[in-house]
Amino acid sequence: MRIYIKEESGKKWKFRIPLGLVFNRMTAGFIARRAQKEGTNISKKQLRALIKEVKKYKKSHKTWKLVEVESADGAHVEIVL
Repeated sequence: MRIYIKEESGKKWKFRIPLGLVFNRMTAGFIARRAQKEGTNISKKQLRALIKEVKKYKKSHKTWKLVEVESADGAHVEIVL
């Protein structure tokens, strides 16, 4: 996963995070617990299946852009898997 941030001043930030650190069983458990607290019924098993499919999709789509945001103050944030 790559996170790109470009501030209005021209300063650029780039972060690379291994996908395995972001999407794993521990993360799925945490997300499932948090979702249940918020009133969404999703199981750990369902989340693991979703994570598996995301990883599979990533293999065939190398530059899958998840998020692209432009803020009011001119900052630009992009998250690419």
